[in-house]
Amino acid sequence: AFLEAVDIALAISFQTPRNRAVQGWGAAPPPQWRHVRDGWAQTHLVRTALGALIFTAALCASLG
Repeated sequence: AFLEAVDIALAISFQTPRNRAVQGWGAAPPPQWRHVRDGWAQTHLVRTALGALIFTAALCASLG
């Protein structure tokens, strides 16, 4: 449950604001778009690894 809470906190704190910023860009992205993209990608990578860890822990708990 703790790791799931961390995942949700990362999504709310980092990815949601970046997603909202991108939605407001319009047709032409601003000059710092690469910085926003890279930050989103890093957070996504951490959340993906965390999700794999959560899944593995749940699988081990259900088998053992």
